This record gives sequence, C-alpha cells and structure tokens, in this order.
Amino acid sequence: MTPTLPQLHEDQAVGVNDAKANQGRTSSPPRFTQGSLLDAMRHVHRLVDDPEEKKKLRVLDGIGRSATRAAIIETLLKRGSIVQNGKTITASALGQILVDAQPQTLTDDGLTPCWEKLLDGIAEGRVPLPVFEAKMVETLRKLVDTAKAAKLPLPPPGCEAKPRASDKPVPKSAKPCPKCGKGHMVQKTSKASGKTFMTCTAWPACDHQEWKK
Repeated sequence: MTPTLPQLHEDQAVGVNDAKANQGRTSSPPRFTQGSLLDAMRHVHRLVDDPEEKKKLRVLDGIGRSATRAAIIETLLKRGSIVQNGKTITASALGQILVDAQPQTLTDDGLTPCWEKLLDGIAEGRVPLPVFEAKMVETLRKLVDTAKAAKLPLPPPGCEAKPRASDKPVPKSAKPCPKCGKGHMVQKTSKASGKTFMTCTAWPACDHQEWKK
C-alpha cells in the first residue's frame, strides 16, 4: 500500500525522522555538433524551461527554416561568433560578449519563431500588413529607447569611437590574451596615428593592448 501524505498547512512545524545526503556529480550537456545545432534550432522549445513558453514554441517552426539554418551557422562561423573544433561547435569569446550585450528581448528563444509566424500569416492572408508593421515599429522603438538608456564603456585610446563589426574570423595563429586569457590578440591600425597595435578580441570586456615601440 502506497503511503499518503498527511494534511499539512503553511508554516506548520514538523519533526524530521531521518535525513540522508547523496553524493553525486552533475555532468554538463554535450557540446553541439553541426547536426545537433540544426536540430536544436528546429526544436527550440526543447531548450526552454518555462512550461507555458515551451507549449507556445512547440507549435512553431523554430529558428530559421530548413533552407536557411545551415547558412545561419555558416555566417556565425565566418564572423567568429562561434568556433568549430573538430565536430564540436562552441561560442567564442566574441560571441559571448555579443550575447551578453543584448537586451533579453533579442536573445529570447521565441523571438525569431514568433516573427516568422507573423510573416507566414501575411503570406497566407491571415495577418494584415499594417498590423505587422505596427508591431515591428513598437518593438524597434522599445529597443532604441533601451539602447539610449544603456551606459556603454568608452573605447580604448587609439580605437574608433564607433567601431565597425568585422566578418573576419580570428586567425588560427592568434595568441591568447595575456591579461584575460579569453580573447585573442589581433592586429589593428589606429586611424588617429596610422600606427599598428595588437588588441584583445574580447574588448570591451578586456582593454589589453600592445603597441610597437
């Protein structure tokens, strides 16, 4: 016969008859491969813990489409946001900084699937175009307000006031940053002086630079 729990109420004091500590080790989830990453993009609801959010995402198509998911991964590899070591794919220091710098709205797992569902609704005649445009304008206005209110660190001396993103991946010969150990040292040219210097790819989290004497 299965024992039943007694009737209890909030803040009730109860006695402890026995206690036991089990020793164990938590194992980290396996690294992504290109195949498992494609599958995760398709079934993004599996990465969500919230039951309500999981239920909503389960009926959507995930991030990207069958024809675009591989291209998304390739673009992230070219830009150095993710790196491939053998068969495994991991986030680079640059990719981690980029994600950490974004508001939660842009990194939400359900963002892309929800927008794609609206686009499908337009194509099928279920969603009027003005409704989609109004929702897009509202979202962008909130993001702009968030960006204006954010306090960003000043760029290191010699760097551009408005640095531009690069599609170039970190060279394989690049040495790890001696200061933070997370980024890599790459060569840049100062627009102010025209001199070349070495800087850490983890900037702005790391401001280490090496100038030629």
